[in-house]
Amino acid sequence: MAAQHPGTHLASRDVANAEAAQATAQNDFGDNLIFGVIATLAAVSLVNTLVVATAGRREALRLLGRVGATRGQAAAVFGWQALFVTVTGLAAGVTAGAVTLLTVTKAATGSWAPFIRPGAVVLVTGVTVLVAAAIMIPFRLMSRREPGLG
Repeated sequence: MAAQHPGTHLASRDVANAEAAQATAQNDFGDNLIFGVIATLAAVSLVNTLVVATAGRREALRLLGRVGATRGQAAAVFGWQALFVTVTGLAAGVTAGAVTLLTVTKAATGSWAPFIRPGAVVLVTGVTVLVAAAIMIPFRLMSRREPGLG
């Protein structure tokens, strides 16, 4: 076979399997690295946007204080905002991701059943914690400065 195809190198099955395993490990590392960079950039964007939006609601916080809202009631308003942003964002993200994932899976494998890594739960938990922190920490700092909140 080597004589019929000059320039090719014949290897044993063990060598070919080892090279395939090494290529798979390198691809997995590259995929995880790219995912990590994208997730970090998305997290920075998410936190920045929510902190600025929450800080922009200082007037609403002052109004709540003027009408007699307690600090706990104001915290509930901001907590509901955090929950709404989390649920809406995750629903939109899952919907957009599912459309793309199902289309690519069908084209690549011929099946509608995609492979979803178990780390998706960690991702959802991370997003939830980031949203809650990005809204509630600025709220806490602002509410300390507002004398009207009881």
